Amino acid sequence: MGIDKWAQRSRLADISPGLKLAVCLYWLINCIASDSVVVSSLTLISSALVVCVFGGLKPEFFLRCLRIPMAFVFIASAALIIEPADGNSLITVLGLGISADSLLYALNTFFRCMGAAGALFMLSLTTPAYDIFGVLQKLRLPDDITETAKLIYRYIFVLYDSYVAIKTAQEARLGYSSLKTGYRSFSLLGAAIFSRAVNQARRSFSAMESRNYTGSVKTSKKHYTLTPIHIVSSVLFCIILTAAGVIF
Repeated sequence: MGIDKWAQRSRLADISPGLKLAVCLYWLINCIASDSVVVSSLTLISSALVVCVFGGLKPEFFLRCLRIPMAFVFIASAALIIEPADGNSLITVLGLGISADSLLYALNTFFRCMGAAGALFMLSLTTPAYDIFGVLQKLRLPDDITETAKLIYRYIFVLYDSYVAIKTAQEARLGYSSLKTGYRSFSLLGAAIFSRAVNQARRSFSAMESRNYTGSVKTSKKHYTLTPIHIVSSVLFCIILTAAGVIF
């Protein structure tokens, strides 16, 4: 939820979302296609530079956003280190070993995934979600997909607010004071969220129909800035990452 708020506050929020989406996709493809720790590291550093220096985001929040994917990637990379033991294993335990090749492969996988995550955060922390939906509509993506994505994205916030309110009320009444009460409170929380989601969907659809809803949610168009400096700096970043992939 905080990601979208920070995206709206970013100094880069008013820049053309099409340019930012194109840069993000290029960085993402280049990072995944390049079998290089250097390229992955430069992609992550470039993302941090764009978000924190040019966008004005606090570095602490950017690092906090990276913690979640970092935890999953670390577990997956740790699993890649272990392989059947052979003569090249540096450490052998119970028929399983760790070799120099497996260490390098796991390290490369870790940085590649984190570089890709950084590229995605570069987009999500500088571009509000509805701006991205507008770009997808201009790319002739079917309206059914974009409109459904808008509604889903909207109700994520609605359900999250309901979850926080109910969870706070349960905790105030010691609903998680023991394991038994915790299970009971969690099941009641899930049932309440599901019931509220269904009721809210019905009320919202009735309200939209009363306002002549025809399958498309019309929103006001926002004017974005796109200067030669934005284009040149974006191309320069892409050239640097591409050159790093060629050299390393």
